[in-house]
Amino acid sequence: SSSNAGGGNAGIGEGLKEGLKGLGFSLLGAVAGLVDHSINRLANSESVTVSQVASDLGKGVLGAFTKPVGGVMHLVAHASQGILTSTGLRRRLEPRVLPGSRD
Repeated sequence: SSSNAGGGNAGIGEGLKEGLKGLGFSLLGAVAGLVDHSINRLANSESVTVSQVASDLGKGVLGAFTKPVGGVMHLVAHASQGILTSTGLRRRLEPRVLPGSRD
């Protein structure tokens, strides 16, 4: 079992680090998604209509809003787990092995 020898800050710090990493990846994905759909269509099609490009841009804009929301949820989940772990209200999750299971 892991212990918090640093006085409790490791749980909060680890939770924030993981949460911020997830938020960063979701923001990066949102920015990339703005142009990804359209570029893929243009690269893989011989004839592209304006409505297809507009549809692809719409998908990118939708992703630009939904991915950061998921990233914020990821941040809140990891930060709150870090707080619970460091305050002793929740112990760190250890991998469980069921009786009779093989790895």
